[in-house]
Amino acid sequence: MFTLFKKTKDNNTILKIFRVVTKEQAFSFDTKLLIDTILNLLASDFKIDPANYYITGPYPDEGWKSKNGFLKAVERKQYKNICNLILSSELYSFSFQNWLLNDIKPKDKDYQAIEFSINEKLCDYEKMEHIYKELTTIFPPNYAIIFKLPTNYLPSTESKIKDGLFSYTVAKNPKENIWRQYIDKVDGAVLKDIYPTSFINDSVFNSESFQKKIVSKNIGTVYQSDRGLHKWTLDAEEIVTAKEILKDCDLLPK
Repeated sequence: MFTLFKKTKDNNTILKIFRVVTKEQAFSFDTKLLIDTILNLLASDFKIDPANYYITGPYPDEGWKSKNGFLKAVERKQYKNICNLILSSELYSFSFQNWLLNDIKPKDKDYQAIEFSINEKLCDYEKMEHIYKELTTIFPPNYAIIFKLPTNYLPSTESKIKDGLFSYTVAKNPKENIWRQYIDKVDGAVLKDIYPTSFINDSVFNSESFQKKIVSKNIGTVYQSDRGLHKWTLDAEEIVTAKEILKDCDLLPK
């Protein structure tokens, strides 16, 4: 994933939102509203505009030099066929994926995803949850997670970045490759992993594994949230416990 984080000693606060959409929903999604919403949030909550703009779709592949140039370009194309959007600066990166638009023969359904990663000094868990609530007014989720990563990790794959002499390499994350086989099933009983904050759907919450291994044992705190999901929060010790007791269940990808 395209990202330009400035090297600091700070962690990044990460938000990932997933949902399953039909072919019709994918093609009718209001990308203009999404772009307007995230640009307004960046300006109002953080007083910053993106420094880099990138789109996969029928657009120039060299990017744009300014917000006005970017907005004029997408307006000319009526915001159509944006299957991957990235807005970033040295301190944050926002991406939107809608890959059904890129398929020659689109499937009947697939996933859409939003990822927002930002320096923790600008955004803590509480503020990120505010961002989550704002985005999900136009992007109804099936599943979402909030967590932190060191700056030397790539948010999209949660893999370690290794500095080289003239460039860098990204370590492989086997769990991410496995997750790619499940990501279009996030409307069902599946979790990417165990995170400090998760927003889970009814299929996960009502599953036998979750009720018997998590709810009955009071592992973390679970309560009804908005958007029809359940908010599940855990401290560091509870994360270790949850990973151990759920490792062989059907909720986690294998």
